[in-house]
Amino acid sequence: MTASTPRQPLLDVDHARVVFPQGGPHGEVVAVDDVSLTLDTGRTMGLVGASGCGKSSLARAIMHLIPLASGTIRIMGEDLSRLGRDARRRKRRHFQMVFQDPGGSLDARMRAIDLVSEPLQVHGLASGPDLRDRARAVLASVDIPADAVDRFPHQFSGGQRQRIAIARAVVTEPSLLVCDEPTSALDVSVQAQVLDVLRNIQQDRDLGMLFITHDMGVVRQMCDDVLVMDAGRVVEAGPVDTVLDAPAHPVTRSLLAASMGTHAMGVDG
Repeated sequence: MTASTPRQPLLDVDHARVVFPQGGPHGEVVAVDDVSLTLDTGRTMGLVGASGCGKSSLARAIMHLIPLASGTIRIMGEDLSRLGRDARRRKRRHFQMVFQDPGGSLDARMRAIDLVSEPLQVHGLASGPDLRDRARAVLASVDIPADAVDRFPHQFSGGQRQRIAIARAVVTEPSLLVCDEPTSALDVSVQAQVLDVLRNIQQDRDLGMLFITHDMGVVRQMCDDVLVMDAGRVVEAGPVDTVLDAPAHPVTRSLLAASMGTHAMGVDG
């Protein structure tokens, strides 16, 4: 009997290190220090920690927006840093990011339908009437009504703008979606709506999601597994219920206490 080949994880981060120069030619800040993780298709991993812990730097490295000082990142089994610019651009449709501030990630001069159509054009996935039809369908899937698709970003609420940003990210049908604090700028009721949209997309499309937040309540709602960072390093990791019900590290316990206090006050964390 022939042994089956182990399935390649969707995302494989191996001993990643991100360093930023600071304070002259020999100064540096280590933002991410020896971090490893794996994420499979259909799973959602929470990446949590206080501001400045390195979680957003890790997310940007995964998206190939900043380079690694050492280590490797493989998406769908491939180290994209070894590819040329054109080949890496072709792969980019398979991994997309939703940023914290849709006001900064959406071009204010473009209508909603054009914002969502643009990635399809860039990657050669649609043209002509099919272009607008596909963009319209994805906007409808995130609860943007058909009579609003020709509006500009400033004509939408904050929650609607974030849903447009999500539509733009998923229109190319990626396998990996990285969400960097996508609800932290929203109030509690709007946050719940956006989380519902993301959860439905994850289930419908069976994609892998890396969800970055400092809110353990959101982690419990959204994630299968969680990785806790502090000062650039992983301090605790495991299934959500295991980590959140019996936290082993003081940083995890502090984040849980802060989230409980925030939600008790009824304000978004």
